[in-house]
Amino acid sequence: MNLTEVNKNFNTQAKCLKLLEQIRWGKNVKCTFCDSNRVKSIKNEQGRYSCKNCKRSFSVIVGTIFEETRMPLPKWFQIITLMLNAKSSVSAKEIQRNIGITYKTAYYACMRIRIGMLMH
Repeated sequence: MNLTEVNKNFNTQAKCLKLLEQIRWGKNVKCTFCDSNRVKSIKNEQGRYSCKNCKRSFSVIVGTIFEETRMPLPKWFQIITLMLNAKSSVSAKEIQRNIGITYKTAYYACMRIRIGMLMH
């Protein structure tokens, strides 16, 4: 998938969350802490669930490279696309220019993506 397709298909946080939920859970949402399927959606909080078993609140990004970040998921998807479509490598400086984020954020995102690719 190229950057134009990513910008078209995953231009909102909701669309990105939906894709991540489909990839991670399929049709049955499971608690990321206790692996229970006894969960309910939390009203007025998009993408958040509450586990009836362990009583904890979670979302699809818990335990992923996207956890504890304030950068919106569409920007993450753009960075991943740039990194995967690069012939050899892409620098954080190039990500900074193309996505419109600070160098520090670009470096942090690139490192998290690279570590995530090593883990799987």
